[in-house]
Amino acid sequence: MTYCEKIKCVKILLVDEDDNLTKKIEKILEEKNFECVISNEISTGLLMILEQKFDIVVLDLNMFKPLSNDMIEFLAIIRKLNEQKLILTTKLLLNKDLMLKIMRNGFDAFLVKPLNIETFCEIINRKDSPSETGVNTAFDN
Repeated sequence: MTYCEKIKCVKILLVDEDDNLTKKIEKILEEKNFECVISNEISTGLLMILEQKFDIVVLDLNMFKPLSNDMIEFLAIIRKLNEQKLILTTKLLLNKDLMLKIMRNGFDAFLVKPLNIETFCEIINRKDSPSETGVNTAFDN
């Protein structure tokens, strides 16, 4: 039995096409004893969300071309079905309708890139369950 299995580590899926960023975040999370799974392709990442159980999913919205209300609603349904935290990231400026849709669908956090690692780790470490959290928007540059 691994150390993570003994202490019931939080399992995190990080879906982002920036390989340098995912490696950096993976190293930080593993140092904090999180189990981190990486996908640098959106199709693989979405399959992993559907087929595996993760406590937290961190998903880069920039990978969706084009980003639409339908995609936001799809992600919200997946989040509720899997009972997981879903943290959305982006480096794009979103239009007002998409931002409101994100807020209304109860995502756990929305972070603008470049990510502030301290803020990111603080959100990951929250003890509250996904169903009890609201949207926390961090605009750290």
